[in-house]
Amino acid sequence: MILVTGATGNVGAEVVQALATAGEPVQALVRDPQPAIVPRGVDAVVGDLTSPETLNFEGVRALFLLPGYQGVAQAAAKAGVEHIVQLSGVSAGTGDTSNAITRYMMTSEREVTECGAAWTILRPCAFASNALRWLPQLRDGDVIRAPFPEVRTASLDPQDLGAVAATILRENSRHGEILWPTGPEPLTPTEQVAMLAEATGRDLTCQGLTDD
Repeated sequence: MILVTGATGNVGAEVVQALATAGEPVQALVRDPQPAIVPRGVDAVVGDLTSPETLNFEGVRALFLLPGYQGVAQAAAKAGVEHIVQLSGVSAGTGDTSNAITRYMMTSEREVTECGAAWTILRPCAFASNALRWLPQLRDGDVIRAPFPEVRTASLDPQDLGAVAATILRENSRHGEILWPTGPEPLTPTEQVAMLAEATGRDLTCQGLTDD
């Protein structure tokens, strides 16, 4: 059995779908089973990642784990989980503990590598779905104001990342590896907005914000 945390979220839902499509026995961890929508044949199980003692790893061979929840990897390994695929991010490789997001990803990576189970770490770049953050601006007009206008990111579709994670979990492979999944092309915000303009047929412009 494979247990997926964040099972109704941006990436976790794609991992669940990919595993279910492949016919793999999978459990979807949720806080509340009532509103949870999971694929047919998938068991929704209740647990709270902030309280590892609420998690039931009985019969679980492998785990897809969101970052930022201390104690979960240790609890899983202690319960006999053999392989943990830890979601992280590219910034974890910088070692910059002054950034809160980077700091909790680094902490998660350290715990999973020291917990005793086999591990694989995924450090994806930006997600294509992050463009949804521009929706409020798109509702108000045709100008999108974006920070870091000169920074290129190779945006990745969460569905592709879900497929990668599901393959690793199913094959019980890539032990001890840190993988860096990316999209096909590094793009600036201006280039991303230009693609969005073409797709929507709108005359969109991107206004880069300064660091200040």
